[in-house]
Amino acid sequence: MNTTKEVKLDKEQVCSNAPIVGVDLAKGSFKASVKGCVRSFTNNDKGIEEMLRWAREKSKSGKLLVVYESTGAVSRPFTMQLIKRDMDWVCLFPPALKAFARSIRKQVKTDKQDAWMIEEYACNLRTLGRLRTNPYVTEKILELQEIETTVDMFKQQIVRLKNSCTTKELVANNQRTMETVLETMEKAKGEAIERSMEVIRGEERLKQLYELYIKEPGVGKELARYLVVYMPELGHYRGSQIAALAGVTPVEKSSGTMDAQRHICGGRKKVRRMLYEATVSIYRCKGGEAKQFLERLLAAGKSSRVARIATAHKMLLILNAKARKLMAGIPIT
Repeated sequence: MNTTKEVKLDKEQVCSNAPIVGVDLAKGSFKASVKGCVRSFTNNDKGIEEMLRWAREKSKSGKLLVVYESTGAVSRPFTMQLIKRDMDWVCLFPPALKAFARSIRKQVKTDKQDAWMIEEYACNLRTLGRLRTNPYVTEKILELQEIETTVDMFKQQIVRLKNSCTTKELVANNQRTMETVLETMEKAKGEAIERSMEVIRGEERLKQLYELYIKEPGVGKELARYLVVYMPELGHYRGSQIAALAGVTPVEKSSGTMDAQRHICGGRKKVRRMLYEATVSIYRCKGGEAKQFLERLLAAGKSSRVARIATAHKMLLILNAKARKLMAGIPIT
């Protein structure tokens, strides 16, 4: 029998009844929609200020809720500007918005239509009580995410260059050139990681969280850094919410007599991958709750893959519980 568990939102997550501003972002400009009225603005400080002033006039309200899609390099600076202005904002998951457009059979796709669609989707989510703000993403977190994006870019390029060196026969001059480029990129990656660590060390709360994570058996420097940067909600949300956010919760697939195998999906890909990779190092740990949990699953006959995913889920819950204690000032044993 299927049961649906209602997830209650934390007080910090509940969106007010403030008028919604749907924004379709682009590099040079963006479209904003308020109560069905759409207007174009330049994507800079002046344009954002003008948009907010226009939205307040149209909605006749001093408080606004700005809603837009997550677009990485474009949405991050926009988010930073909203945080500086102390605005309430929600960053939507693009595939969910696309599915909503299909569900209402909206085939026309223009920037104007997209802005209106974002506003409509946000209104529907708020009606259902599922429109959530994220007060835990700060300017420092956005700065760290910008740096980590650069680190990931270097990692991908380094892997490609190494593969090229090993799979192709290179002449001597090309070989030396490739080695020089690899050395340069490795150095640049190291410098970017060091910049990221400087930001973490410079913020007391981020430093405390990093030191807390790295003490857990199986958690290395890279995973601890990723958790600080990409999971600022740790310690604020309940365990079930955190697991779903990271994408390590098996999703039920059953209907009538069919009860299909559950699989994890969605969530934050980078965090999920790092947690899964961390379960390998747990084998080498001398102790710890996560290792005992992994050993019990393997002894019960679970496959290595299933046991590792379950252990990644368990590890995240352990870290979330410890982060919650840290936030509350409770001693961690």
